[in-house]
Amino acid sequence: MPDDMEQAHTYAHHPAAAGVFYLVTNGGLFRLYDRDASKPILEWTLGEIEAIWSTIESLLGPDSIRRRAQLYRHLRAVSTILI
Repeated sequence: MPDDMEQAHTYAHHPAAAGVFYLVTNGGLFRLYDRDASKPILEWTLGEIEAIWSTIESLLGPDSIRRRAQLYRHLRAVSTILI
């Protein structure tokens, strides 16, 4: 999985993707990474997905994406004012 991890990390950093997270899986084991971290922030197996679903949704769900987008827009607006 190291080559897959490197490829996912590279894609997450690409300006066109601008990913916050990336996921590496072999179909049975899932590892979710913050794009700037070297260790997974969350790891689970396929059998554990129901038990961990609320955590996954809190990180990757639509509400979380909206909150990050609002924060990003706010930070850009503040940085424009300071420049």
